[in-house]
Amino acid sequence: MTRRGFIKGLLGVILAGFFAATYGFFIEPALRLRVKKWRIRRDDWTAPPLKIALLADLHVGEPYVGLGRIEQLVKRVNALDADLVLLLGDYAAGHRFITKPVKIRDVAPILGKLKAKQGVFGVLGNHDWWDDLGA
Repeated sequence: MTRRGFIKGLLGVILAGFFAATYGFFIEPALRLRVKKWRIRRDDWTAPPLKIALLADLHVGEPYVGLGRIEQLVKRVNALDADLVLLLGDYAAGHRFITKPVKIRDVAPILGKLKAKQGVFGVLGNHDWWDDLGA
């Protein structure tokens, strides 16, 4: 390996990391809400189809995920008319790239508006445990 090859490789790794971080922290959070649908079929499933909405990794905190965005999310999920809604944790923004923290006690009543025929269920994620200061 030459010094020039090493520097090119190092530069490539640095640029890839920069672009991944830029996308992850600035582009992806600002994108509009998307719904992704999958149909899973099994030959031995005899019950009627079940429509499940999954919400995960909300990481609520300004500037990207404020209370207004959570309200949009709840409206969108309720419009899907799901049989079951599952909240898979990581409600709190566990990073320092937020301009204004949003308290989970302010988020909970909005998420409480989620509706599903078979119920709405949630669990805590790793960020919820790490960032819980006992409050």
